[in-house]
Amino acid sequence: MQLQCLRERGFRLVKATEGEPKPKWDIWWSDCGDLIKDLPRLGAFQKINHFPAMEEICRKDFLANNLNAIAKVLPDDFAFFPRSFLLPADSVELQCCMEKAPKNATFIAKPRTLCQGKGISLVQSFAKLPKDPCVVQRYIDNPLLIDGFKFDLRIYVLVFSVHPLKIYIFKNGLARFCTSAFERPTKSNLKQKCMHLTNYAVNKHSKHFQQPSGENSGSKRTLAAVMKQLDDTGRCASSDVWTQICDIVVKTLLCVQPKLSATYKSFFGENDAAWGPKCFEVLGFDIMLDAGGRAWLFEVNHAPSFATGSPLDREIKNALISSTLALVGVTNEKKRAFLRRDKLEWSKRLWKTQPALAAKKPPTHD
Repeated sequence: MQLQCLRERGFRLVKATEGEPKPKWDIWWSDCGDLIKDLPRLGAFQKINHFPAMEEICRKDFLANNLNAIAKVLPDDFAFFPRSFLLPADSVELQCCMEKAPKNATFIAKPRTLCQGKGISLVQSFAKLPKDPCVVQRYIDNPLLIDGFKFDLRIYVLVFSVHPLKIYIFKNGLARFCTSAFERPTKSNLKQKCMHLTNYAVNKHSKHFQQPSGENSGSKRTLAAVMKQLDDTGRCASSDVWTQICDIVVKTLLCVQPKLSATYKSFFGENDAAWGPKCFEVLGFDIMLDAGGRAWLFEVNHAPSFATGSPLDREIKNALISSTLALVGVTNEKKRAFLRRDKLEWSKRLWKTQPALAAKKPPTHD
């Protein structure tokens, strides 16, 4: 989808050669955020689709560390993130928490760096926790249901700059549904991933997965359709949900803005006012609603999928990427202006460094 949207705006695919002193590309779009460390010096017109240090919220363990820390100072403002424990470091604290929790309270354990629901498990006793390093949270066992199914909301956010912080939250996104009707977790259903995990990568393999066929049907729906359904059924006001979503996105990014800003300046300096930031990034915030309409943040993804397996996906993601490219504003006019200025400055430096040639005086005769 990225390539299609770029071609529609007049771009073409080129190969970037490692170590190339003057790369010819305009936009570097990759799923690997760490590639930024290996890039050559950028021209002012060039953009990369990741910011350095964004792993501070996109890795589960880093996100937990950052939000746990600020919640100790501002507990009411950051209560949207479930209390999280990092194992093995927080093992003693987690064991005490589980012992004090109500009987059969459920906790969810997630590998620190895996995605797409891989390695996730639900447990009701400390002894059942995985031995590998992971992040553990109290499981939200009273989710808001639609048609009896648990769902989450994928919210797309464009980070335009980090100093100052400037972001855009896209109004439409995706709602992803489980494919087995929800039941409160018990020892007999803890391993039923299609009941408890909303990840598309998990549920698409279920025989009960339904392709989108209408506004209020299918295992994947638009955010707009779900918001309308919440209003129509009176379950909760979509305006209140949207306010909570914006609050979560802004506070999560503000939490790490100082680190993002300092890291960006260490890579690129501060002189980007004339040409704009050298980076941009589309993030996927995964948010769930409980039965009371309260929004909870669970993950932030630095490389949300842009796959278009259905017309619904194409509709949402085409609009998302097209809007992103329009806001980022890479154009041939800006590129030509930069190259003209760069050529002029290079010419000035060349002439300034030429040694002065002393005029040779003609010989004098007595």
